[in-house]
Amino acid sequence: MQHVMPNIAGLVDLLKSRAAINRLPSGDTLCLIVRDADVYGALVRIVGNDAQCRMNISEIPDGHRLTVTKI
Repeated sequence: MQHVMPNIAGLVDLLKSRAAINRLPSGDTLCLIVRDADVYGALVRIVGNDAQCRMNISEIPDGHRLTVTKI
């Protein structure tokens, strides 16, 4: 199942997206649309260090799309 969190652009959104990643069941995917460069950098580091997640990044006109899959 794929879940979507659009418009991630601040510290509160960073915390909400991290909580959503933690709650993500195995095999599910979370698509994050990140519009803030600092939040993007933090999420890349957080998800990159999580051995249970795989991440795919694509650049979009408004920011970045991170697709996180829990394995």
